[in-house]
Amino acid sequence: MNFEFIPTDHSSAKNIDIIVRYSRDFPTANLLLEVKTVRPDEIFWCDTISVPLVDEKGKPAGAPISIGNDIKYNYRTGAVFSKEGQYAIALRQLTGQDTLRHILSVGVNIYPAD
Repeated sequence: MNFEFIPTDHSSAKNIDIIVRYSRDFPTANLLLEVKTVRPDEIFWCDTISVPLVDEKGKPAGAPISIGNDIKYNYRTGAVFSKEGQYAIALRQLTGQDTLRHILSVGVNIYPAD
């Protein structure tokens, strides 16, 4: 899953969140993702993250909705998109399965850092 964008502000810090909407029937406590960010000059960085889908008490994490839960995972704080041009953030699930039943959607939210 790829998210492409062209930032208009090249000096202000931004936060990047990964948003996961999931059914409570998802069979594991975490969703493992590879996050690859590519700059316009094709320099990239790649991280592996584990998004917790249950809290420390074993209950579904995130905000409850009618079909499951939404969880916001802070991936990066204070990122600066200093190069002009198109950036890409690619997400790849690392469960080893072709499809993920009960993961309803995944998104990226980029917003000004405080």
